Amino acid sequence: IIITILTALSVFVFKNIQIKDIFVLMQQKQCSFWELIQIVMAIVAYGGFIIALFYALKTINVRNYKNFNVAAVNERKMGKPTIEGCIELVKTYKDIIIDHREENAQYLKKAYTAIFASIIAIIVYVNINF
Repeated sequence: IIITILTALSVFVFKNIQIKDIFVLMQQKQCSFWELIQIVMAIVAYGGFIIALFYALKTINVRNYKNFNVAAVNERKMGKPTIEGCIELVKTYKDIIIDHREENAQYLKKAYTAIFASIIAIIVYVNINF
């Protein structure tokens, strides 16, 4: 879903907020308060899009995580009764999954925050640009 939102956001940003228009506004010797707001909102819109894209890629990026070699598990060599050894393996695996999900959840939260900021900036920019 985040890739879909970013795609729609990128189409809207690139279509309605032209970088060349922002540079024209920035090169003026004097600009009004509304033009200053337009410049800031355009920068926030592009910046939010870039940050959201960065965190979205970090969310879906395939990385190495803590892991253990399940092929090497031999219940005869566990040193514990089979049930206790299996319970310990399940707990370890659960901790690995929780760690993986928490890391991705943080990236996803940052991506959604950046998308939200970008959308607000686009709304302000479009409504000021008359």
